[in-house]
Amino acid sequence: MAYRDAEPRRLAPGLNDLRSLVDRRPGPSTSPLSVRIPYATKHGNLSLRSWRRAPHAEAGEIRLEDDTMAVRGRLYRVAYPSEWLADAVVEARCRGGEGPVRTAPLEVEGPDFSFTLSYADLARTWGGGADVWDLWLRPADRTMAPARLARILDDVADKKEIFTYPPRTVAGPHGEALARPYYTRDNDLAVRIEALA
Repeated sequence: MAYRDAEPRRLAPGLNDLRSLVDRRPGPSTSPLSVRIPYATKHGNLSLRSWRRAPHAEAGEIRLEDDTMAVRGRLYRVAYPSEWLADAVVEARCRGGEGPVRTAPLEVEGPDFSFTLSYADLARTWGGGADVWDLWLRPADRTMAPARLARILDDVADKKEIFTYPPRTVAGPHGEALARPYYTRDNDLAVRIEALA
């Protein structure tokens, strides 16, 4: 039987040294940021996750207070990060069509940014079910593309089950709700507001 006619077989991962992926800091460039992370699936097969983004807002430390979350991060893949970030805001977009949008100001130092987002502000229009708010950086110049907040510059292929944050109780129009940040299946940063269990 010819090799090309053989049944394909999945690769099994060996020992992976992923130290070079931890806390990467890509150099300045306007070309899209390309990230690849090898990992073993739950079935023991070798797989590869990849992203290609420009611009990219890398989420760093997340601190939780009583009813707010404070996030630090860095902007990549724009020509002049300080100019792009000047007067930019963090934008929380409620999923599901034409949902509401909330904004908060950024503090900027070079390519680094930080912001504080109020859970109470997100819960103002909570309908009693589950609201998911996707987080973006929106430049003041609306002709430039926004940057999705995510965490992809490390060696963790799927953060949703690894990076977990405790919920906070917040008042909404339908009573108390739970609010918590989380990483989506694509390692994008979001906030979930849902009913108490």
